[in-house]
Amino acid sequence: MDGIQDCGSGAVAVSAASGNMSGNELTAKASVVDASGTMVRIGGGARREPFLTSSLRARINAKAQGRYVDSALEQIRKVEQSDIDVAAKNAIVATLNRSLAHQLNLEDIAEKAVSSPDLKEDADPGRLDPEWVDKFEEHAGAKYDEDAQRLWARLLTGELNKPGSYSRKSMRILDDMEREDAEAFASLCARCAGGVLPWGERQQLLPLLMEKGQELALPESGLARLKGLGLIEFGNSSGFGLREGMRLGDGGWQVLKVGSCLLGVRFPECEGFEVTVHRFTRYGEELSQLCDLGCELDRNDLLANKLKQAGGEVVRVMEIESDGRMRYAPL
Repeated sequence: MDGIQDCGSGAVAVSAASGNMSGNELTAKASVVDASGTMVRIGGGARREPFLTSSLRARINAKAQGRYVDSALEQIRKVEQSDIDVAAKNAIVATLNRSLAHQLNLEDIAEKAVSSPDLKEDADPGRLDPEWVDKFEEHAGAKYDEDAQRLWARLLTGELNKPGSYSRKSMRILDDMEREDAEAFASLCARCAGGVLPWGERQQLLPLLMEKGQELALPESGLARLKGLGLIEFGNSSGFGLREGMRLGDGGWQVLKVGSCLLGVRFPECEGFEVTVHRFTRYGEELSQLCDLGCELDRNDLLANKLKQAGGEVVRVMEIESDGRMRYAPL
């Protein structure tokens, strides 16, 4: 999967980078050699440097000022002008080009991550697991597409803020996802209540699906792909009013995160709004952080209207005080 955009940008936009670049494109990207002409890699080689250190920031700044592009090109020119066998020369140049492009992709992603407004001030690259960094570099370095780089930068920002947010298996699943998988997953997340609450607690994701052919339904094939990838543990069973599950607002106020807002829901005792509890896997939960959760439910107050039609009292929660009382506005 090479890019997911939120509902505000038009539900889902996915672009699959081919990984094949022309010689001109590679030359344009060949700016991953430091000022001394020594090739520097974030990981894997003999010169191992901590990820996103001050030296990497300095190299990013140097790249922006164009100070070492010529050094990279000179290294390639020296090989091209050498007397070695033509076939060997071509192979070396191709390898240099791939390595340079891979490195620059990583630097572009790192630059996006460190400049993100979501990066916390206390984010410490030194807390990242070196094995996690190796896998991140392996996957992210192959992302040439701008949307894909933004997605992987968002993942990196999340991991820097809270190491352990994304497992190595989640990165592998993300890297393996096809366009259709990405669309299905983003669409499912758009139908989810739950997520991170304003006070930091994470509310269980609750995908709210309706019967096939009705509003909020998802194709069986899409859910089957997500299940095969290990992101979810359910098929396309109904999500509203059928089967046992949880009752929203049964006998008292329940706060539910829906998209960008908090809803307070209350039904008379024993008359809650019954929904089937579907389960994401650990990896689905992790990757859902890259999506715009609940935007379909939030649009035009869709879920709020459903709850009111079922006889519930629904309010928009403005603030929850330390003693548990909430300030709210009627819907």
